[in-house]
Amino acid sequence: MTSELQRLRAELAMAQATVGDLEIFVRLFDALGAPVAVWHLPPGTERADLLASNHSAASLLTPGVLEDPDAPPVFCDDALRARLEPLQGVRDAHELGEFSDPDGTRVFAARGVSLDDGMVGVAFFDVTERRAAEQERSEMAAQLQHAQKLESLGVLAGGIAHDFNNLLAGIMGNTSLALMEMPTTSPARPLLERVEQTALVASDLTRQMLAYSGRGRFVLESVDLSELVEQMTRLLEVSLTSRAVLRLDVPAGLPRITVDPSQIRQVVMNLVTNASDAVAGTSGTITVRTGLVRADSRYLSSYWLADGVEPGDFAFVEVSDTGRGMSEDTKTRLFDPFFTTKSTGRGLGMAAVLGIVRGHDGAIKVYSELGKGTTVKVLFPVQTRDAQAVEAPAPAAARPMHGALVLVVDDEDTVRTIACKVLERAGCRTVSAANGRDAVELFTQQSEAIDLVLLDLTMPVMGGEEAFRQMRAIRPGVPVILSSGYNEHDTLAHFGGKGVTAFLQKPWTASALQELAAAALDGVRADGNGGA
Repeated sequence: MTSELQRLRAELAMAQATVGDLEIFVRLFDALGAPVAVWHLPPGTERADLLASNHSAASLLTPGVLEDPDAPPVFCDDALRARLEPLQGVRDAHELGEFSDPDGTRVFAARGVSLDDGMVGVAFFDVTERRAAEQERSEMAAQLQHAQKLESLGVLAGGIAHDFNNLLAGIMGNTSLALMEMPTTSPARPLLERVEQTALVASDLTRQMLAYSGRGRFVLESVDLSELVEQMTRLLEVSLTSRAVLRLDVPAGLPRITVDPSQIRQVVMNLVTNASDAVAGTSGTITVRTGLVRADSRYLSSYWLADGVEPGDFAFVEVSDTGRGMSEDTKTRLFDPFFTTKSTGRGLGMAAVLGIVRGHDGAIKVYSELGKGTTVKVLFPVQTRDAQAVEAPAPAAARPMHGALVLVVDDEDTVRTIACKVLERAGCRTVSAANGRDAVELFTQQSEAIDLVLLDLTMPVMGGEEAFRQMRAIRPGVPVILSSGYNEHDTLAHFGGKGVTAFLQKPWTASALQELAAAALDGVRADGNGGA
């Protein structure tokens, strides 16, 4: 007992002498600001005794206060000793890892070195802002990478849909012609009508793919988002599962937005349908809310598609559910085309939502946790000026177009042939070209005789835009119907108000082409939707 008491007294005397020697340390490192401390590691023990610290370290070095994010408090004896032990005998600086304070608001990197007589010194560097910036860069890089992947998939989907529309135009055109020639009593007629209906269903699939690519067909109008959602109430209610309850929060008087109402309805319907599926099998609530938000660049940075969206005022629609929520993997793949968690379905619903929002220069955010439900918020920029009311043209009555000469320009032989046959059946004469250069040559030779041009947009050698410019230079008033599988808004944007007479969406039916051609020849600006 006497020898043990003598040993403890000797250690205490040494510690007191050391602390006295460290007074200079305290005064010096107080001026530095960074937390710095010195410990003594008595040999043969598990202790780590704090000998000195500057004032910056004092608030951090209370036993049990500073914590490793993934470990117990490091200033409990065992944990502290284990952390400081590697410093003994090391004269060069040694990294000790990172620590965070209990509430997780500050992160420190620790670096230590061995001193004399079993002492070690440790400096703490506040890296909170650096780690936050690194995390932000990492998240932005991941979001950019995912956005680039979605953009690439969108280009692929748009290209496939465009080519598929050309094939469907051939199927639908031939079917329409056959039905026109066939007696109503023919037993083959119902079979051809089924072919036509199937082709129309296929064209709906291509529209979804075009919507995903952001190049679907848009007919823009000035819309109050609250009114649009309120008008959908009954439709939304019947789409829900029997145990789901729909709640609307749609304040009146929102600033108007310029959108395609049918496309926005599809966005809302897809989001509500997904929410309904999420609460299937349990009682749950689905809330659809609209409102106005002023978003700056920092707010927008957490949204999909926000890159390039200007800060300002946005009308929003938000769909929340109390369902099962989504895993991180599901959230990451949510907008991928053909990805679905359902046993049935094509996996194009949310992909189409993303494309529609992209096409309207909007942004979208998804918040979801397993067991806590999901919230999807979509922003649409409000109008900067009152939209001009556009009176819809009266539908043109189909009439014989005997003798009119139509120049049909399309690089797809099937589409070109069908278009000529459809127009010839209506009484027109036709000439055709497989690209813009040949079309311009034909037009140059017969510029006064040609009454109408049916012009494809995307062609080899010379595209529709350049062919249009050259033909209008030869004869400024020639009527031109532009035809494309892409949406009217994006397609006509290439022409910058240069006076395209009408737009015909591919795939089209024979009756749609005939009606639009009749209207163009009558001098009426018309719109073809490709429908029957």
